[in-house]
Amino acid sequence: MASVPQPRRSAQEYSGFDKQPIAGQWKAGSAKGRLADRNPYTNEVLLEIPHASERDLDDAHTGALKAQKAWAAMLPADRSAVMRKAAEVMERRHDEIVGWLIAESGSTRIKAELEWAAVRAVMLEASYAPYRVEGRILPSDVPGKECRV
Repeated sequence: MASVPQPRRSAQEYSGFDKQPIAGQWKAGSAKGRLADRNPYTNEVLLEIPHASERDLDDAHTGALKAQKAWAAMLPADRSAVMRKAAEVMERRHDEIVGWLIAESGSTRIKAELEWAAVRAVMLEASYAPYRVEGRILPSDVPGKECRV
């Protein structure tokens, strides 16, 4: 039986894998129960994640609404830099990310490499999005004004 490539690090070497982004903070879900995330090849439990409650979901949604306003107010260059930085992190941690894709989802190495490359390409494409905003100018019923869409 061929060995399955493993990530360079184990789940125990990371902190916070049992947390979720809720309203700008990484928190454990507050509902009862836990989700066991298993390696589908070996059935090994990689980690357990506490379930989120409806309140957690509401808090995450409210936090996302606030964060979106701050994101929209950022300069295009700053938003672009965030996406480029994400792609750079992916590049630095390529082997680790591919290893986790294999262990966590049961991907083959080829599939994991394709997934990694697709996500990196989307990140790089998204880094150009702030400069590609286009719209239309429509007539207005108010004299001397125009409507921008």
